[in-house]
Amino acid sequence: DGENKMWKMSVIQVPYATATSKADFETLILGNHEWEIHNDVGCYDGTEAKILTMSSCSTDQYTCDDGLCVNLDFRCDGKPDCKDKSDELECRLIEKDESYQKFLTPPPIGDNEKLAIEIVVDIVSIGDIQEIQSTIDFQFVLNINWLESRLKFANLIANASNPLTPEETEYIWVPKLIFYNTEDRLETVLDKRNIISIKREGKYESLQNKRKYHGGDNTISSSRFYNTQFICIFDMRWYPFDTQKCSMVFVVDEKSKDFVDIDIEQLNFLGPKELI
Repeated sequence: DGENKMWKMSVIQVPYATATSKADFETLILGNHEWEIHNDVGCYDGTEAKILTMSSCSTDQYTCDDGLCVNLDFRCDGKPDCKDKSDELECRLIEKDESYQKFLTPPPIGDNEKLAIEIVVDIVSIGDIQEIQSTIDFQFVLNINWLESRLKFANLIANASNPLTPEETEYIWVPKLIFYNTEDRLETVLDKRNIISIKREGKYESLQNKRKYHGGDNTISSSRFYNTQFICIFDMRWYPFDTQKCSMVFVVDEKSKDFVDIDIEQLNFLGPKELI
């Protein structure tokens, strides 16, 4: 429509349903542009704004706003590949669903009766050892891994951590563990020091301008550093010619204990070995 300086679409069978866009004529309407849809009474009431894509790109390519095509592997990788940098916009990882309830424990995967949670503990250092009080201070990184089949992911990069934004972290269910043999039964903390990320592992479904990944096939990981004093049971009868053991006991909180199984996958000591 040269007179009104806009693009116009209509359906032959439904002539009263139209769509208009104010995209520049130089674009030849190729790429991603906003359209206002009018009188489509079967879907909308009144006028609805939508981003529509006119493209010759394949399903393995991303359509830039200006119509150029780039490999979907480069979508949201932190390096603009489109001239207009549109491949680095709208890079959310979580596909939100209004029916999602973060306060409910995710269902188990496959034939399991409970949701499996894997724990990896990286002990950075062993601090103060109090023989009389029977306590040891541990500095450690607690890594928690689980699958969330209720979620769908997008824009995952292969061989990368894919960290969630604070807003996305707030949206999802995160396991809460209790450090059982601490004085106040301390709990895991979800704050700015907690890094939650998604590891791309499963297959994907190719959609227009994105790939969708199923939450039951791609692991969510939570990682945080702790400096915590654990209570031990020392037998001092042969001190100082003795060997003592101290455990770090992790249990699931009361709300989730009937729905979650903990699997201690690894315990690593990253400090000087001569101190063990």
